Amino acid sequence: DLDAQGRLLVPPSLREHAALDKQVIWSGMIEKAELWAASNWAAVQADLVKDPAFLRALGEELKL
Repeated sequence: DLDAQGRLLVPPSLREHAALDKQVIWSGMIEKAELWAASNWAAVQADLVKDPAFLRALGEELKL
């Protein structure tokens, strides 16, 4: 649901489950979107760039 200002309302149980606070990341492509706590997003992204398998797969996907 959207509030009067057009903001997406996330139920309290989902906010708690995802550890959503003031700063969130809206991530998605085409048919899928995810809301992340900004601190959790940063931690996952930092781990991904250290993973050689992820970097190879990304390079292949981007044809690098």
